[in-house]
Amino acid sequence: MKYVKSTIIYFIVTGALHVFALQFGWYVYVPWFDILMHFLGGGFAMLLGFVFWDIFVSAHLRRPRQNGFRFMQFIVLLGIVGLVGIAWEWYEYLLDQAIGGIRQPSIGDTMSDFFFDLTGGAVLYSIALLYERK
Repeated sequence: MKYVKSTIIYFIVTGALHVFALQFGWYVYVPWFDILMHFLGGGFAMLLGFVFWDIFVSAHLRRPRQNGFRFMQFIVLLGIVGLVGIAWEWYEYLLDQAIGGIRQPSIGDTMSDFFFDLTGGAVLYSIALLYERK
């Protein structure tokens, strides 16, 4: 369970940024801030994926890691990132429907958000691999 501490710290930092952004209107006044938050959110979802991987998959692997293991792990974890990103976009859509707002201005914005969720997850996966090799 080597990623639990990193996940908690990452959550606190990203959550604090989100709270400050809501408080000070950064999502409205800083055009690129939503992109940054989706990138960081994708990284957070990837860290959660690592934690769940360690709990539910690594503990049950009986044979040594073979060729293609990392690729399979990346695809599964990126799928988790994608699901979290889709869930977040549904949350934003339903919030708009319930209270009105502009969290979902266009399908282009939604696709951009999803792209940066996946990119953030892929970058964090790459960083984690570099960290494991040291």
